[in-house]
Formats: sequence, structure tokens, C-alpha cells
Amino acid sequence: MQPKNENLSRRQEKVLISLLQFPTIEAAAKNAGVNRTTVFRYLNDEAFHREYRKRRRQSFSAATALLNKAASVAVSELVKMILDTGTPATARVSAARAILQYSESGLDTEVTSFDANVLAEELEAEKNKFYE
Repeated sequence: MQPKNENLSRRQEKVLISLLQFPTIEAAAKNAGVNRTTVFRYLNDEAFHREYRKRRRQSFSAATALLNKAASVAVSELVKMILDTGTPATARVSAARAILQYSESGLDTEVTSFDANVLAEELEAEKNKFYE
């Protein structure tokens, strides 16, 4: 569970946790014991919304880390299939295709992330020049 934010009430904290655990606002509201209009009102509050976004990013990062760990196991299994001559050819081709597609997708993500970091550094450098 995420650490409690000192700026949120207990009720807001319960709503925030419910929003992270349930797929819809209605389900989150029901779980938190509030009306859905209360949830919408909280989401329009800047401090609440900022904390919600922060925790969603943290949850997403944790899920991504888990997927990254599982990916190496999945790739190992696909490689075993490709190398096993007892595996039907169609399954071996599918495994090879999956490896190629996901490696390309991973490379695209890595390049995009690198580009975003470079842009952020350049923007920071320009901002520093402006304030000098």
C-alpha cells in the first residue's frame, strides 16, 4: 500500500485507494462508501488529483517492473521452442515472430524514452541559459 498523504482526509485516502483498486469510478465509490459525485469532486481537487496521478504512476512502474522480470522468462521459453526440433514448425515460426515483434517494440520504447530524456535535458539547458 502507498504511504498516506498528510494533506488528504481519511475519506479522501479511502477514495484514492479505491480508485487505484477498482476499474470504474462507480465501483471505487461503492467500495469507499461514497457517492460517485464525491469521487468526481475529489478528482477536481488539485491536491487530490496530483496525489492520484502520482500513485497511478507508482503502480504502473511497479507493474512494468514485474512485466520486465517476466519478459526474460517468456523469451527464454520462446527460444527453447525455436531450438527444439520436436516443436512443430508453425509454433517455432510463431515464437520467432513474437521475439522479433516484441524486441522491435521494446527498442521503439527505449528510443522514445531516450529521446524524451534528451529533450528534457535540452529544455533544462535552455531554461538555465534564459535565467543567466
